[in-house]
Amino acid sequence: MTQPTKQHQYFIIGGGGRVGYFLARSLLAAHHEVVLLEKDPRRVAELNRELGDVVERGDACEVKTLEGAGAVRADYLLAVTGEDEDNLVMCQVAKAGFTRKPDKVCRTIARVNNIANIKLFEQLGTDVIVSPTQNILDAIGTEIPLPTVAHISPPGNSGDVHLVEVRVAGDAAARGKPLATLGLQKPNEVILLIRGTENFTPVGAFTLQAGDKLFAVVNDKGQQILQRSLLGGQG
Repeated sequence: MTQPTKQHQYFIIGGGGRVGYFLARSLLAAHHEVVLLEKDPRRVAELNRELGDVVERGDACEVKTLEGAGAVRADYLLAVTGEDEDNLVMCQVAKAGFTRKPDKVCRTIARVNNIANIKLFEQLGTDVIVSPTQNILDAIGTEIPLPTVAHISPPGNSGDVHLVEVRVAGDAAARGKPLATLGLQKPNEVILLIRGTENFTPVGAFTLQAGDKLFAVVNDKGQQILQRSLLGGQG
């Protein structure tokens, strides 16, 4: 165990994979107190050789394990396994079982691999969510404008409807125009619009801006309308 300093923080890390290993190594180098919890005995032996006795065998999803690791005084729980379900349980256990004074609560930071799970983590009170998948997608969207409408649900036969996602390009024909001017008709409906940190179901008079992200239930014709109106160089 590292010797505490005046500025030290206590971190419990759940998951001894590469992410957990590098986090532990970096935090130890910065003179923080660390306990790394890992279930696999072989991996624990490997990590012990690298990191010393800060590595303990145990399931960080279990109250008893976190209690034994001193979660009652931990400043942070880092849930960084490759399984979203385990990471969510760790955060929930830490919040429910080891809440101390209001000004000294164990903060939870979770790795979320499947972006579909991000909302659930947010709703259940995880303090900080880190999604490598979402970060990469955001970087791609910033660096490389996506040239096609992205299918959220698999397209079926011609004429079937499906859920698609499309972002309004900076040079889109529909930029600055009301949504109603796209010419979409039911069942071609925009069901959700995301602008910055806001999300809502837009009305026909809503004016589109570059960067708006639309989710729509469309048939083949509706998809063509979206592609022509919202993607740069299509209008």
